[in-house]
Amino acid sequence: MINFSFRRALVSARFAAFLILLCSVPLLQGCSSLNFIKRKVTVPPLLAPLVEADTAQLINEINRVASVKSLRGKVDIQFLDTSFAKCGVAEKYRTADGTVIVERPGRVNLRIQVPFAGTDVAQMASDGERFQVAVLQGDTKYRRFVRGTNSSVYPKLETGGGGEADCGGGGEKKTLRHVAQHADIWHGFGDAETISHKHAVLDEWCAKAGRDSGEIERSSGIPGDADIAERASELYAVGTRLFTLGVGGPGYDLAPIRDLVAWRDDVNAKT
Repeated sequence: MINFSFRRALVSARFAAFLILLCSVPLLQGCSSLNFIKRKVTVPPLLAPLVEADTAQLINEINRVASVKSLRGKVDIQFLDTSFAKCGVAEKYRTADGTVIVERPGRVNLRIQVPFAGTDVAQMASDGERFQVAVLQGDTKYRRFVRGTNSSVYPKLETGGGGEADCGGGGEKKTLRHVAQHADIWHGFGDAETISHKHAVLDEWCAKAGRDSGEIERSSGIPGDADIAERASELYAVGTRLFTLGVGGPGYDLAPIRDLVAWRDDVNAKT
């Protein structure tokens, strides 16, 4: 009985103290020393102008957005770690400007450009099934055009027992061997004599791989300051069938493109 009475008294005392504290809280709210708010939270205002739209207006706005065929945006690209790169222009282009274009139904285009100058370093595109990559800057051996499919498995290039990877687009020991095994197109750089030699090496690798060399389309670039018809004819004679031609801005001179198209039409008319 003694213990029971003591516990009831203790509970009653605690309950009374709680009521006193509860009643005193409103009186103490004005005291700055008991103000527990550390900082004010601001909510960004809604964008103006505000319009009370009915159902028809909302549907029209949704249809307008749904009719957009493409979106274009600018991005800043920074390569935080290039220690994995065995070759290329990793140190020269640590930062770059980028332009992303998203097109319906599912195509993405990315252009990587030199900051301020606007010169393209690389261009990439994909439609979800196939992709194309063009490296346009750096030493000649680093420039290349690659086309493939997302469903394919591309083995990593071996470095030959710990040596440097053969990164040149025309490397005869590794790159052209992998081209013969996996690629649908090969893009080379150089004059007609150089391209002809690379084609011969590629044909040899195709023979060793048991593949028809005619399955691989041959591509090459033409300098914009060259005699377009003369250079194209030389490359065409050694087997090149896909030609690329770079045009720089901001003052775009499209005359070389017109010359190349005119040469193409003349060749097609004769064949």
